[in-house]
Formats: sequence, C-alpha cells, structure tokens
Amino acid sequence: MGESKKKTAAKSKKQRKIPWQTLENEYISSQVSYKELSEKHKIPKRQIERYASEHQWVAKRREIVGEVSANVKKAIINDETNKQLDYLSEIGEAAKKIIEVVTKAVEDDKQFFRRSFYSEQEKKVVEYETEKIDGAAVNQVLKALEKVTDIYCSAYGIEREENTKKYEINVNMPEGAKEYGE
Repeated sequence: MGESKKKTAAKSKKQRKIPWQTLENEYISSQVSYKELSEKHKIPKRQIERYASEHQWVAKRREIVGEVSANVKKAIINDETNKQLDYLSEIGEAAKKIIEVVTKAVEDDKQFFRRSFYSEQEKKVVEYETEKIDGAAVNQVLKALEKVTDIYCSAYGIEREENTKKYEINVNMPEGAKEYGE
C-alpha cells in the first residue's frame, strides 16, 4: 500500500471516531465557538463547520436557548406568584385577627364606656367605666376596619367607590347611658 493511501485510510478512521454527538451537545448547551471546539478536540474547524451546518447546530442552539429562557421566565413568574400568594395569606390572617378583636369589642356593651390610663402611683394600667361613650375608641375601631378593607381591596385589585368609604355609626346605647358630647 502506498504512503498516500495509508494517510487517506488513517484520515477516514479518525473521521469515524469523531464524537459528533459530544461536540454537538457541547456546542448547543454552551457559548463555545467552532474554533474553540476545533482547538479542544483537535479537529479542523472547517470540518466542524460543515458537519454543524448539515445537522443544524445553530438552529438547535437557538431553540435550546429559547426553551431555557422560557423556563427561567416561568420560574421567576412562579416564584413571584408564590410570594404574592404568601403575602395575601398574611394579609388575610392579619385581617382575621383584627376582625376577631373588633367583633369581640363591639359585642361587649360596655366596651366603649371604658377608659384606661397608666397610673404612675400604682405602676399599672387603671381601667374605669364612664357614662359617656368613648368616641375616640369607636373612631379607632372604624379606622382599623377601614384600613383592613383598604389593604384587602388593594391586595385583590378591587376598586372602592368613594361613597363606600363613608360609614354610619349605629351604637346601641345601654339604658341610662349619656352620649358623648351631650
């Protein structure tokens, strides 16, 4: 066998041993260039370019990059959605607690006829009943309910009409009680 035939036979053996699938995977899944693949795997750049063109490596890389990008976007959206759901859940729990406290306060006939202050002499909070309704306490309860309603509406994107922000106070006065400001 002549020297040139031996070289041709050796070349074709090397071509059959080229790990094309490995090269393709490396090219598609990274930012490596044909030149870098050529240098790394000791394969002529032109040979890699021809094979890649025939097997549409560039289109496959774009498709994979698009899929990865879409998956990353989905993950970010899912993460943000979960954070928002957790936040709404926390708002709901806080609203429940406030509603429980307000309900308990409103159910107590004497609630708005009690006042409290810190006594320096006794070193404790002193509570006493009055004959007049504590308008400030009623106002605080209503403001708390207003805030809860605003937070709830804001969290769920509900628009409130201006006339729903006004409220009337209907307090059942215990017999013999004097209204505040009388």
